Formats: sequence, structure tokens, C-alpha cells
Amino acid sequence: MKEPSLRTKALFLGISITVIVVGFVVFTLLNVEKSKEQILRNTSRHTLLAAQQLANAGQPTIDSIWATLLHRAPKLTIEEHREIDSSLSQISRKYLLMFNGIEGGFFFSSGDFFAGFAFPTEKYPQPVYGPPPREFNLIHDQVIRTVAEQCELVTVSELPQTTFPLATRPIFARGEVVGAVWTMMRVESLLPLQRLSNTLNIVAVASLLGILVAIYVSWLLRKRVEEIKVGLETLRRDDLFRFPARRGVLGSITGAINEMVEARAADQSTKRKLEQELQQRAKMAALGNLVAGVAHEVKTPLATIRTRIEMWQRKLRLKNGPHATAEIVTEDSMTMVISEIDRLSELVKRLLVFSKPVSSHFRPSNLHQVVSQALELIQDRADESQVDISTHFDSRVPPLQLDPEGIEQVLLNVCTNALDSMTEGGELQVRTEYHPKNDEVVVSIQDTGTGISPDIAERIFDPFFTTKEHGAGLGLSIAYEIVQAHRGDIRFIFPQQVGSLCQITLPATNGVSHRNS
Repeated sequence: MKEPSLRTKALFLGISITVIVVGFVVFTLLNVEKSKEQILRNTSRHTLLAAQQLANAGQPTIDSIWATLLHRAPKLTIEEHREIDSSLSQISRKYLLMFNGIEGGFFFSSGDFFAGFAFPTEKYPQPVYGPPPREFNLIHDQVIRTVAEQCELVTVSELPQTTFPLATRPIFARGEVVGAVWTMMRVESLLPLQRLSNTLNIVAVASLLGILVAIYVSWLLRKRVEEIKVGLETLRRDDLFRFPARRGVLGSITGAINEMVEARAADQSTKRKLEQELQQRAKMAALGNLVAGVAHEVKTPLATIRTRIEMWQRKLRLKNGPHATAEIVTEDSMTMVISEIDRLSELVKRLLVFSKPVSSHFRPSNLHQVVSQALELIQDRADESQVDISTHFDSRVPPLQLDPEGIEQVLLNVCTNALDSMTEGGELQVRTEYHPKNDEVVVSIQDTGTGISPDIAERIFDPFFTTKEHGAGLGLSIAYEIVQAHRGDIRFIFPQQVGSLCQITLPATNGVSHRNS
């Protein structure tokens, strides 16, 4: 199952957080609303109780005032109004003091005026005659209803920035309704709903912004990760590439990658120096073997030539005459000297090839054409030895940067050795394979001959090492040098049940292009 992308994960996380926040907000609002209803019920009962007690406490005073003043209320003077207000205010302050947060007073329908306002538990400035101006109309409308309906009323009113239960109770004088008592209690301090709503709005907005920021950060993170992936791919092709300096965690990662690449480059530089030193030592060792081999190979022909010339010289001293030279320097002895000289000349040619195995000019070449040309050159000998040659070419093999003559020489040397091992007939198979993963081409040469003993496997590429009676021991050495010059590899696979298997590996993409410069 495919793993979700980073963007999908970020969106899922954002949606999850949004659902959680919205659920929390809804749950909180429901609980706040439920709590609000409970508080309003309690405060409404509390307010009504205060109105009842205030009405009972003021009834004697109302009866007295009615008998002396209120029955002619429309014609009351200002002083009489003040007297009524003062008498009732004392009662209101005394009894409302027992109810924290409640304010209230009296209303008289005859004359349509309020009196006796008090808010004893509040220390801040209060209206002189009450009720408060902002709530005046609501209170006035409700006391009028109470007088008209002659019953208690409890309502909950909401104004901007305030919420309050309002209780009204009718008051009587001589059996008639003459007005009402009103009490109210502001509960916004007990119901911080507006503040909570603002807080929740802020939380919601902050959560939304947080989600957007999270999505943006995840997108930016994904973009930076993609940049790192592209950079690593570029670094695989270009050792000189370095990540630009960045801040944050990803900057630390790219910085660590740069440091690692620098350390690896330093290690590779040291490794190359060590390899060059080892190659130089190997060359010196090979040179020593080469000198020893040349001395051994040259010694025998030179000794033969010297012996023959000394023999001629001796015989010439003993014999004098016009026909003496013809008798001493015979055709057979001259043929022998020429044969040894040819042997030395062939050795020198092989040494020249060994010293410079490939040309300095590589060019795009068709490997299959090179293989086919090499096999054509050995076809006649294969027919004489009753050896069947079969090929299998991989059509995916691309054009390679080669020295065609050098690779042809490698194939000739390997195939010639294979034919030498099949004296009584056999089969020679040549196969090419392209390996895209390693970006290389492998040429396999399989024979059914006597094979190669594992005991001599480590020496088959040494100069002048041979198991043939008349061999010079330079064929596989030359092949090895040519393949190495192509940045490739040549090896024999052991053990084989029948014959031997040689594999030549060549790079498919510009393996030696740098040597052309």
C-alpha cells in the first residue's frame, strides 16, 4: 500500500485539528448555555424573593403615604415627592442590603412616577431617583403590565453588555392596586458569555491560522525535501555540487551532507593518491618481470645466433679458398639464424604493443561490429579445428566509446587461446549483455576446451607467463592492459565444468571519454 504524501498528511492533520476545535467550541457553548439557564433561573427566584420582601416591608409605609399624600398624587409638590422618595429609599436600602447585587424600588401608577430606588450593595455612583436610564423603558413597561394584570412578573432581559432578571410585584392600598415593586439583578458578571465567546472566537481564529501555518510549513517542508532529493540526485552525477546554506533543521541536514561530501572527496583524493602509488609500484614490479622475461626470451635466440657465427668464424680460419664461405655458411645454417632473428623481431613487436596497448583516440563504436570482425579473422582456423562459433548479441547494447582496434586485439587474443585449448573440435560461444542498473556491457566468451587450472588463475595476466610450448606469454597481458585503458575489467570465471569462461566488462556511458582530451 502506497504511503500517503506529506501534503495529504498535513491536510488530514489540519482537518482533524479543525474538527477537534469546532467540537470543543460547540461543547463549550452548549455547556455555557446550559449553565446560563441554570444561573438565570436561580437569580430570577432570588430577584422575585427580594421583590416580595420589599413589597411586604413597604406596605405599612405605602398605606400611610397613600392616606396622607398619594391619593392626590398628580398634584404633589416637589417637596412631597422628595419626602415619599426618602421614606421608601430607607426601606429599600434596609431590605435590599440582604440581597447582594439586587437593586430596586417602587412605582406608583397614580402620577406615573418611580420612588424609593436603592442599590445598597453597589458602591459606585447610582441614579438619584432610579431606575437606571438604560433599563428604564423595560422596567416601566413591566410595572405597567403588573399593575394592569395585578400579578407578579419575572422576565429576563438582554441589552448590549448586560443581562438581568427583572421581577415586579403589585402593591395595594385600601384593597386597590396603586403601583408595583420592582427588583433587578445584573448577571453579566456571573455570565461571562460575551467574554467567553470572544475568547472562543480568538481561539478559533488562532486555530485556523495555526492550521494554515501548519499546511504552509508542511508544503514548505515538502518543497525543501524535494530540493534535497533533487540535490542528492545532482550530487550523484556531479561531485562538485554543494547544497546552498539554509537555516533550520533542513539547513542542518544539508550542511551535514555537504560536510560528508567534502570528507568523502578528501577520502577519495587520498584513495586516488594511494591507488596511484600502488599502480606505480605495480608498474615497477611488472617492469621488473618484463625485464626478466625479455632477458630470458632474448637470451636463447642471441645465444643461438652467437654460437652459429662463432662456428662460421672458426671454420673460416681453418679453410681458405674461393669456395670456403659457401661450404661453411650453408643455407640451413643461414635459415636458422634468420629464424632466430625473426623470433627476436616478433618479440620486439609484441613488446611495442604491450608498452602502448591502445591508441589515444576513442570514438563511438558498434561493439557487435567489432566482435563480428574479430570472429571473421579466426573463422578459418576455427573451421580447421572443427570448432563451431555461435553468437548472441543483446539488442539493447548502446554505442560505446572504444578503441575498436584495441578491443578487436583483446577478442583475438582470448579467442585464439580458446581455439588452442580445443584441439579436437568443440564450440565457441560469444555473448553480449547490457546491464542498465550498472550501466555496463559484458562480453562473455565460453569455450569447451581443456579449461584453465585454478592453480595458475592468478598468473594468467602476468607478462611472459604461458603454458604453451612456443608461446610468448604476452597475449592476455596485452588484453588486460587494453581493457584497463577502457576503464573496464577482464576476468576468467572459475570453476567451470567444461572449458573456460572469460568475461570482459566495459562501461556503457563515456567510460573513457576523459582520456580523449
